[in-house]
Amino acid sequence: GGIMQVPVPPRSRQQLVAVKDIGEIVARAFENRRMAIGKTVELAGDEIAFGDLPAALSQKLGHPIRYAEQSEEDARKLIGDDGFRMFQFFRTKGYHVDIPALETAWGYRMTRFQEFLDTVDWERAQPKW
Repeated sequence: GGIMQVPVPPRSRQQLVAVKDIGEIVARAFENRRMAIGKTVELAGDEIAFGDLPAALSQKLGHPIRYAEQSEEDARKLIGDDGFRMFQFFRTKGYHVDIPALETAWGYRMTRFQEFLDTVDWERAQPKW
């Protein structure tokens, strides 16, 4: 098994976006510049609790992964102050994209986390140690 450790409580939610969706929205922005010029377009395709990520990954990898909230001290040692500030943002503020409104505005269905996982070649993703 494995452990996923990040300095965020397991119930904290995180919005995710697939790279292909970023490309699709950028392409649509070039086609319809009025929708993007002078605007910030925030993107997300799904939202999941940090504590639910290991179960989804376990299912695909075929071995158990559990979640453990990492201490601030351990996190700072591993990812430094800047990395820790990123996770503080996730804990305290996070992202709040209205995904249905985004999809309606751009006429595009964003990729859900499970759909993204289904596209990964998990055999290639396994470490060969």
